[in-house]
Amino acid sequence: MTGFSRRFLDPGLLLTLTLTLFLAIPLALNPGLPNGFDTLLHSYRAAEMQRSWEQGLYFPSWAESMYFGYGSPLFHFYASLTYYLTSFLQLLFDLSALDALRWLLLLSFLMCSGGMYLFCKRRSGRLGALIAGLVYVYSPYLMYTEAYARGAYPELLALAVFALLLWRVDALRDKPTPINFLLAALLQAALVNSHNMMAVTLTIICATWVLFETGLQFINREASQMRSGSGLLALLALGLGTAAASTFWLPILLESDSVQLENLLAPGVLDYRAHFVRLGELLSPRPIQNAGAINGLRHLQQLGIAQWSLALVGGISALLLYVRGYRTRHPQAFLGTVFFALLAIALIFLVIPISREMWEGIRVLQFLQFPWRLLSPIAACLAIVASMNGFWLSKLERHYRLSAIALIVALPIVTAIPLLYAPEWRIASLDTSVAAYHQAAELKPSLPGTTATNEFLPRGVHSLPPSTEHLLADYADGYPIDKLNRSLLPAGTEAELLHNAPQSLAWHIKTEVAFVAEIYNFYWLGWQAELDGRPLEISPSPHHGLITLPLPAGEYVLRVYLGSTPARDIAALVSALAIAGTCLVAWRLRKMQLTPRPYWTASL
Repeated sequence: MTGFSRRFLDPGLLLTLTLTLFLAIPLALNPGLPNGFDTLLHSYRAAEMQRSWEQGLYFPSWAESMYFGYGSPLFHFYASLTYYLTSFLQLLFDLSALDALRWLLLLSFLMCSGGMYLFCKRRSGRLGALIAGLVYVYSPYLMYTEAYARGAYPELLALAVFALLLWRVDALRDKPTPINFLLAALLQAALVNSHNMMAVTLTIICATWVLFETGLQFINREASQMRSGSGLLALLALGLGTAAASTFWLPILLESDSVQLENLLAPGVLDYRAHFVRLGELLSPRPIQNAGAINGLRHLQQLGIAQWSLALVGGISALLLYVRGYRTRHPQAFLGTVFFALLAIALIFLVIPISREMWEGIRVLQFLQFPWRLLSPIAACLAIVASMNGFWLSKLERHYRLSAIALIVALPIVTAIPLLYAPEWRIASLDTSVAAYHQAAELKPSLPGTTATNEFLPRGVHSLPPSTEHLLADYADGYPIDKLNRSLLPAGTEAELLHNAPQSLAWHIKTEVAFVAEIYNFYWLGWQAELDGRPLEISPSPHHGLITLPLPAGEYVLRVYLGSTPARDIAALVSALAIAGTCLVAWRLRKMQLTPRPYWTASL
């Protein structure tokens, strides 16, 4: 077998992916998606991104149809990898936004189990990796709460990318080749663009894990024979990957005052104090669903009996084997697993009510909003510790080994069977046209901006303006859309729409008197105006925050567009330098022609 065949035609990997397909049953037997709390929001966002693509704008910052056509900098502040992928799927296979999310959901499941398998295979062998992949993807919070009850597709995608990132970072430390370095940096950049706060959490976990195991290398007596820089190289890949994604996160930090991000911490439904989970509930068996929630989907806040029990058995057995002197090709994999076991305990502490004082003292934690959101990285930690079961299973006599393997491999799937029940209250189909979206937004408060607390509403909007019949009618008809408030035009003034796109508009104006024009578009940092190419000062209208601008008498072309800002220019420069740095490091690795030993010592 070639290297490619051994890696991607691995029978253990194929079995893991095949067993993951049970999660496709609710998708295969029913149309649409279960009506999760955020399913509608992400469906309309995916459709909005696709409309930008249709206008030739592939990396939009502005979601123009949000808030009844007044717009929102949604894609500037919210990690949008999910919507890039759904737009690609819609373009490639002519899918609806809802169907694109269905396919992305299945792809995320496969990436979760496959990525975890590939990571743990290097540490605990194929059998342990098979267990880890299934324990991870069948975690109740991941497979049910994230995917269905919440409909938190970006967060699920982040967990999928995280598993692949662990695999490639581990491979980079084992063999620092250009391709391993590039893949690690690329996956880190993808993680940053998958979900805002979960990406931060998972990046910290990955970097801390690398530091932990790198420290073990120096403690090991044979550290001098190893490449001590392998851990630093992995950290460099994470750093450069993060920097390469600075076009997304750096403007958020520098321009956070341009929107109402403080709403994320406002008391109410997103207040962290209301979302701790009792330890007894975390450890309890998963209930059979009874459509008890308002949307027919009950949040599950359990670790999963298969998950925590297999992690407990795996951790204890690994400790006993290590104490008795058992060694593998990666003997320090036992000690490396200690990190994930301790991390799982620490994260569980942060989920239960006893940690409330810590949340109150560490403000950055509060941006996670829900302590139970940490159940997703806990699931990853438990899966990695559970992979240690592969060692003691491989030492059993053949007569007992096959039965024990079948039982343990089946346990995560069997205990998840009740969760494969798909509630009848589903979104079977969804019209995501702008007209249908605006009609739905009139009835549901969270839909106009597709956010729960209007955290991405521009700072100048003190009260939301009512919908404008003229603007809604234009959106219903499709492009072009005239956003000029013609009711404010002086008598005899002519205004011809020349151009309309998601982030730019232009009119030919002919007027005999000066006046103040109003555009049906929220003012936000970066919106600019020109008269015949000359800059024109603009400002937000009182209360409603719409773009207003003083126009002189005469004949000219007025252009209003979303331009760059110093923060965005700096971010683009940092990103370009990081990409160049990543390529340079990869080139240097190629020139060095390294043939390193595995960073774990071989001791059989």
